[in-house]
Amino acid sequence: MALYALALVALFRRRSATASPLNRRRGNHGKGDTLMIGKLRAFGAFWYDFIVGDDWLVALGVLLALAITYAASRITDAPVWWIVVAAVAILLPHSVFRATRHRR
Repeated sequence: MALYALALVALFRRRSATASPLNRRRGNHGKGDTLMIGKLRAFGAFWYDFIVGDDWLVALGVLLALAITYAASRITDAPVWWIVVAAVAILLPHSVFRATRHRR
C-alpha cells in the first residue's frame, strides 16, 4: 500500500513539474493528459466489466450479501460466513436459468 502511495506521489510531482503554469491556468492540456484520461477510463471499464459482467443482479446480490454479512458480524459473535455461501448458492442457479431462458 505504501509503495502504491509513493508511486502516486511521484507521478503527481512529475506531472506538476513538467506542466507550465500558463498551460494549467488556461486549461490547455498536453498529450499526456489525454493519455492518462484514456488509461483511467480503460481501467474503470475493466473493473466494471469484471465485477458487473453480464448479470448486474448477481453483482448486486453478492454486494448485498457481503453487506449483510458485515452487519451481522458486528452485531453477533456467531459465525456468519455462511450468508455469502447461501447467497451464491441461490444466485448462481438463478443466473444460469436466466441466461439459458433467453437463448431458447
